[in-house]
Amino acid sequence: MCIPLALVLLVGAGLLVRSFARLTSVDLGFRTENVLTLKMSLPASKYRAPAAQAAFADEVLQRARSIPGVQSAAITNSLPLDPVITMSWTLLIEGRPESEDAQSVYFRAVSPDYFGAMGLRLRRGTLLVDSAGVEPAVVNEAMVRRYWPEARHGSLEPIGRRINVARRWRVIVGVVSDIKYDDPARATAAEVYVPFHSDAGPWMTLLARVNGDPMRFGSAFRNAVWAVDRDEPVYDVQPLDRIVYASVAAPRFRMTLLGIFAALALALAAVGIYGVMAYAVAQRTHEIGIRMALGAARGNVLRMVVREGLALAAAGVALGLAGAFAATRVLNSFLFGVTATDVRTLAAVSILLAAVAAAASYVPARRATRVDPNVALRWE
Repeated sequence: MCIPLALVLLVGAGLLVRSFARLTSVDLGFRTENVLTLKMSLPASKYRAPAAQAAFADEVLQRARSIPGVQSAAITNSLPLDPVITMSWTLLIEGRPESEDAQSVYFRAVSPDYFGAMGLRLRRGTLLVDSAGVEPAVVNEAMVRRYWPEARHGSLEPIGRRINVARRWRVIVGVVSDIKYDDPARATAAEVYVPFHSDAGPWMTLLARVNGDPMRFGSAFRNAVWAVDRDEPVYDVQPLDRIVYASVAAPRFRMTLLGIFAALALALAAVGIYGVMAYAVAQRTHEIGIRMALGAARGNVLRMVVREGLALAAAGVALGLAGAFAATRVLNSFLFGVTATDVRTLAAVSILLAAVAAAASYVPARRATRVDPNVALRWE
């Protein structure tokens, strides 16, 4: 039973490894290197009015940008792949009937430098700029594909459209590239970006692209915040790439855990095959001696024992494959970019088990070739 169990666990671990590799190679749409983030939560007793919240953010940004080594700094109400705060609103588009099953869109209040700090690319139109009497909004390409599928290369069809999100009418002024906000494994969601000063809130995140190691700037950014308000709590000071790393913690844990069990099962299978073949050789000492006395070459005896070990492994692999087809379907919901019946994984694990079986059979086989025919013929 060791071989079938080892195969099932190895197939599961292999599928999770391939899935994790695919997941971590997904293009997130933003640059994670050299970006420091920190969070703030403004107390309602001091910053109840949105204007006060916006003024606090503007002053913090001004001080943050003056820190030597800072390339750009921005404020947002929500970071990509950060599960703490995720805001979404139902979208209304002027001129279109409200649908009962209309999907929500993610809503991001950001300062103008957010797009540059994150490395987003402007596809058409302009970024968030103040215009008299107009509340601007920038949308991502996923939103254009969903609501304006007729828009094609260079078409400004979404630009100038009025949309209602967060209970206010806004005008689309630009389209930016897609980024993964909630989960790298999910399809890119529709996003609406609005100016932070017009939709400020008590929860905000400062992010800054810096020269060198972001954590070296942690104290400087804390001091910049405390220079504005010495009582303001600052927390979760960490690089953006650490947030990205944490976003795949669950699949990494599943892959590691199943990999450990698979490695243990593989070791048990190797020990089991070795034990069975060693016992078989010991029981067949008399037969092997007769074969060698009759002229059997040592190479033939070696191949015979190894072949029997491989036959034992083949039977276990066949049984394990049947079990793997049934058991790995449980992993379907955890896989990304690979199916539970991935042929490459099944073939690789089968070959690995065959190689382990051959290696485990080799030592007893070598021992069999050293049997002295004279001694073996007298053995009972």
